[in-house]
Amino acid sequence: MKYFTFLLVLLLCSCSSIKIKELKDDYTQPLTGKVKSINATIYEYRIVKNDTTVWTKSNLMEFDADNHLVKETKINEDETTEFIYKYTGDLLTEKTSPQDKNNFKTVFNYDSNQNCIEEKAFNNDRTFHVVTQNFDKHNNIIEVNRAFFGKMNHKTKNTYNYKEKTILSEKFMDTIYDVVIKTKMTFNKKGFITRTETLIGNKPNNFDQYQFDTAGNLLQKTTHYSDGTIKETFSYQNTYDKKGNIIARKKFYNGKLVGKTTFDITYW
Repeated sequence: MKYFTFLLVLLLCSCSSIKIKELKDDYTQPLTGKVKSINATIYEYRIVKNDTTVWTKSNLMEFDADNHLVKETKINEDETTEFIYKYTGDLLTEKTSPQDKNNFKTVFNYDSNQNCIEEKAFNNDRTFHVVTQNFDKHNNIIEVNRAFFGKMNHKTKNTYNYKEKTILSEKFMDTIYDVVIKTKMTFNKKGFITRTETLIGNKPNNFDQYQFDTAGNLLQKTTHYSDGTIKETFSYQNTYDKKGNIIARKKFYNGKLVGKTTFDITYW
């Protein structure tokens, strides 16, 4: 009887819902402690050998007492952009750019499970971009519709196999020609995407693999040719402060430093 109970618990755990993380270029761990502000400086280096050109950008982020991002100022060589964020509880409900001449504003709406079901962007009170999302019972996205100026342009449909931990994503592009891009993804028990492959015909294709540490930081992204040999690798190294937050993150391309971000953190 005890053995049966153990198997039942194991089965329930293996079939429990997993919240899938959105596929992004980079992943870093959540902040710890009461953060007042972060001044991030981003350095980008040329990948080409012997080229020492550096681009520098900065991003000043200000937080409230609950660690919500409330103001963001992005500065590069050409311009300065400011964003203001408003919340209802822990949910982001509005994003504005006070300096924007077109009075840019984005509003966010949620369902009863706190899933963002609509994102609507305005210029001078005119809607120019709308994103709507539908979710399954595990609160994962099954459909995304993107419309620009009232016309449907892109649609994405996701089909999940929770037992095998895979996703089939189909993107329908509204262009001159009907284009459908199919991508197969694999996720781990924490919901991070660990493998992606764009499906072209019935032949083997190039694929990407992602490795993470226990905190959820991306350690390495490796692109493989269809035969499994490595095409290129991006890897990352972090330096931490005494509270465990990242204060420097380096990015390497095939072992060569191509980027670095430093984080000057002020605590409440």
